[in-house]
Amino acid sequence: MIHTLALLRHWSQGAYVHIMRALPVDELWTNECDSQLLTTVQTLLQELGDDTTRAINATQLFLRTGDGGFGLGSATLRAPAAFLGAWEGGIQEVVE
Repeated sequence: MIHTLALLRHWSQGAYVHIMRALPVDELWTNECDSQLLTTVQTLLQELGDDTTRAINATQLFLRTGDGGFGLGSATLRAPAAFLGAWEGGIQEVVE
């Protein structure tokens, strides 16, 4: 379980950020990413037989681990920064 959450954390902190910086994405796509991440974590915790974890919400999922969350990254929250990062990264070539 710990390894699975670590893989999800790494994916959510990096993989779709690269996608958002390389391709234009819409709000529907980012919401779907976050929704699937939440569903995956809830399913994993239910597999452990812990019924008290069904009430996990997106806020707890995306809080830092030091603040009591799972430390996963939100595509919805990162989309604007990723878009700006893509522009910032490519603007130098446009200027030249």
